[in-house]
Amino acid sequence: AAGNYPEESTAANLLPTPLIPRFIVCRVQLPDIYAWAGWMDRTHKDDWDRRSLAYLKHFSEDFLKLPGETETLTNFPNPRGWTKIALLSRKIAPSHLEETLVGSLGPEVGSKLYGFIRTEIPATEELLKDPRIFGRLNVNQQYLASVLVGVDIKERFLEAKNESEKAKAVERMIPLFKFMETIGRDFIILSVLS
Repeated sequence: AAGNYPEESTAANLLPTPLIPRFIVCRVQLPDIYAWAGWMDRTHKDDWDRRSLAYLKHFSEDFLKLPGETETLTNFPNPRGWTKIALLSRKIAPSHLEETLVGSLGPEVGSKLYGFIRTEIPATEELLKDPRIFGRLNVNQQYLASVLVGVDIKERFLEAKNESEKAKAVERMIPLFKFMETIGRDFIILSVLS
């Protein structure tokens, strides 16, 4: 059997005392953002939108927010909702994106994610030509750019035909990574995770 503790779910119920000895009760740690991202990579490979990871790295408190009521018609942010969004957000029409995000994560987080996703950022090639551009971006743009840089590295690495080409794919990023490090190592870590 599996269930939630009351602090993890508004619909959780305690078990009757005579029932507890019939079980071995194990507490499973709630997944964090990196565990969720690792599971997404293993389960969905390259078929998920890593912008959701960029958002969650920046707003980790939005990974799970339980509603105050046990019954509701408004969704709330939770790992299942984030999985749904990560799989859908690049596949639905832009005209339906905001309502899908709000409908899957609730109005507060869904609207924030919509604004985050719509943030414009320069192409990876521009950042590679002049890494100082990264420093002129606002923090939302920096998080999104970090994810896209990581995706670019992965694509080039997978396209490489030999070890020399793989090394070049990584080496071309070093000046950008050195600049990113002056702002915050979190951005490099996010790129690598992406």
